[in-house]
Amino acid sequence: LVLRAGSEVLSAVIKDMPERGIHTVRFTPTEPEPHNLHLEYHNTHVPGTPFVCDVQAEPDIGVSGDGLVKGYVDEKATFDIHAENCKLEELGVRISNTKGFVPHEVDSKGDTHRVVYTPRDAGPHTVDIVYFGKHVDGSPFYPNICAPGNVRILGKPGEMVADRQRLPLTVDKTCNVELDASTAGPGTFKSAVRGPSGEIQSSVTDMGNDRHNLKFIPLEKGNHDVSVLFADRDIKYSPFRADVREPEIQTIDGQSQFSAPPPMPADAAPQRKTSQSSRPVEAPPSPPAQVKQPAQVPQSAQVLQSSQPTQVAAKPTKPPGDVILSKLPEYANAKTPFRVNVDTRQAPGGGTLASRCFGPSKSADVQLFDFENGTYELRVTPKEKGRHMLEVVYDQKHAPGSPHQFDVGSKSDYKRVKVFGPGLNNGMINYYRGNFLCDTRGAGEGDLSVRIQGPKGAFKVRMNPLAENDRVIAVSYDPTFPGNYDITVKWSDKHVPGSPFRVYLAPPTSEPMIQPDMPPMGQSIPRTRGSSRY
Repeated sequence: LVLRAGSEVLSAVIKDMPERGIHTVRFTPTEPEPHNLHLEYHNTHVPGTPFVCDVQAEPDIGVSGDGLVKGYVDEKATFDIHAENCKLEELGVRISNTKGFVPHEVDSKGDTHRVVYTPRDAGPHTVDIVYFGKHVDGSPFYPNICAPGNVRILGKPGEMVADRQRLPLTVDKTCNVELDASTAGPGTFKSAVRGPSGEIQSSVTDMGNDRHNLKFIPLEKGNHDVSVLFADRDIKYSPFRADVREPEIQTIDGQSQFSAPPPMPADAAPQRKTSQSSRPVEAPPSPPAQVKQPAQVPQSAQVLQSSQPTQVAAKPTKPPGDVILSKLPEYANAKTPFRVNVDTRQAPGGGTLASRCFGPSKSADVQLFDFENGTYELRVTPKEKGRHMLEVVYDQKHAPGSPHQFDVGSKSDYKRVKVFGPGLNNGMINYYRGNFLCDTRGAGEGDLSVRIQGPKGAFKVRMNPLAENDRVIAVSYDPTFPGNYDITVKWSDKHVPGSPFRVYLAPPTSEPMIQPDMPPMGQSIPRTRGSSRY
């Protein structure tokens, strides 16, 4: 058997097949050009030859651009594909999220192809780039799509800001603005508050459940500009303004006096109010963390009229009570924070709040968050397993329920693991995307295991955490044979909801794969002037 490409005789490897008279011919071309292949058998021309074999140079494909890493809802995101020695009809791009396919366009200039897409939903997206059905280096990519405009300012401040009204604030009085980022996607907050004399300290604290608290203390009267950024972009209505005024003054019998607090006993030292830090207070093992109790505001007051200047007398409507603790745990997970609510509104004013938590050999991390209304949140993160003791002290006395003992272990909840992505759906082997996400947030401590069994047995599975979030794991695999694939996902040796998953991949076909909710990779789309689409 002689194999010729033009006038050159190619070395070929001939392998006999089980069927008699059938042979497999393998050869290695040396030049990237069309080859006219002539076959001769016993010096006799083989009918049907020569035939043309189009030999391509080894492709050189690189991808770059912000659209592979991040993006914003309703704004164009872009990335570039640099493809040399490639057949464009075999280069495929597909962008999707948990809701389905995200349309895109490709503008080609020489060997550089710019991909443009406009995401409509916040959250993780998937970008697949394949050549001849195989992922290029780095693919799939998982850009985080943010929506700063979806951050809401809650409560009365939100209503006033929406109406373009200025927030009424008081000098030396803490301002708290609650923010809801539940529909804004992944991102971090930044804040800046500028008064007449310059910028003042401010911060945004994560309160859990996608709630955040903007906190600052104005130091002088006048207009203040407040900017709140999420994922490096202004949220809706930012920047907004605040009108800061001096504390209100009451005039009694022609003389000006500040509103006085309730009368104190003769032997009681006056309490000096100090400003609170906008950041949570870390509680070291000893002494316990302390947060100064704000001066209690009287619920009602009477003004005594007289010909001489008089004091303002205040009478509380309810007698002083005890500190109230709620959400005390009986069990907690190691390295997982839990929250305890502390209510001091019925307790005598002027006290000091302190808390600490001890484990068998290590002290737990303790944070105290002051809501400036007599209520607090205690956030505790145990560092080890075993029996723990939580102490909450107010005015040097244990609050009812303190000290509180509870157990810490490694309890996990496999039912809270979420698995989703195109790699769990049926498809065709030559267009298939073998990737999906495992979201273990809220599942406690545990180990994630993924096993995939295909027609030819088990094969390699790649698992990598998403950037900045090690609780969401990206899983990818490369199926090569049609047939059934069983995907087992376990959390601490227990099947997560839906596991095991059964995926069927149909044999290869020259027709593009059609799915109800997602067009195929490399689907032909009519060209427009100056651009082309994959």
